[in-house]
Amino acid sequence: MKKNSLLILLLVVLFSCATKDNASTNIQKDTTASTPIVQNTSLKKDARKMGPEKSADQIKIEEALKTVKSADANSLLGSWVGAFGQTKINIFIASADGKTISGHSVCAGNYRAINGEIEDKGNGMFTAVMKEPGDNKYDGKFQFTIDQTKKTLEGNWTPFDTKATGAKKYSLAKTSFEYNPNVGKYPQGSTKLLAEEDVNNMSADDLKYMRNEIYARHGYSFQTKAVRSMFDKLDWYVPVCIDVRDQLTDNEVANIDLIYRYEKYYEESYDDYGR
Repeated sequence: MKKNSLLILLLVVLFSCATKDNASTNIQKDTTASTPIVQNTSLKKDARKMGPEKSADQIKIEEALKTVKSADANSLLGSWVGAFGQTKINIFIASADGKTISGHSVCAGNYRAINGEIEDKGNGMFTAVMKEPGDNKYDGKFQFTIDQTKKTLEGNWTPFDTKATGAKKYSLAKTSFEYNPNVGKYPQGSTKLLAEEDVNNMSADDLKYMRNEIYARHGYSFQTKAVRSMFDKLDWYVPVCIDVRDQLTDNEVANIDLIYRYEKYYEESYDDYGR
């Protein structure tokens, strides 16, 4: 009789412990399930380390920028920027010795080397013909006149392959570029470390604009037409480079990560987002 009583008591204790363990486990699962999808502003991905290695074209751009960094404002050298069809172009002149001229163009996220001949017409007027390499079906020839007094570069571009694309006219202005974190619609993307409350009620379109605006401040030339159209019309935007990852600040990297995670959250949880 005593043995049976002890056995019953032992079974009751074991059952009681098992019940507590299950309850504890259930509480933990419920708590985890209620955790928000976007809950942590700590860095998840570093935009500086994403994507392929820096391209040879970007390295050439950086070398050219260093070469003419100290060029006089009235010099032919440097960036000439303006509309090129529906896209903003930067014709960058790296050298001009009176007969030959060389440099590159940055347009729609593409770099093209350009070389040719230049003639001094006097009174600050120059005419030039510069050609792209010709190994791309969209390559062509730039013919233009530079007025140093007005700081304008005007001319036309004709494609080598007229079936690939059409000719274009352009009127560009001498333009200097300097990173300025305070320009734009959402300067806080560059000037501060964003918290969740700064972005959690923004629309998907505004989040996308804020994120890309960070890159635009660094002079990134966008390949995507929809994104280019956001910034090409803005005076402060100067397409200079095709890769600006290593120019991003720590705050900008963290903000890009946070904004992008909210963009993804918006896509996955549309019915609940911002409500």
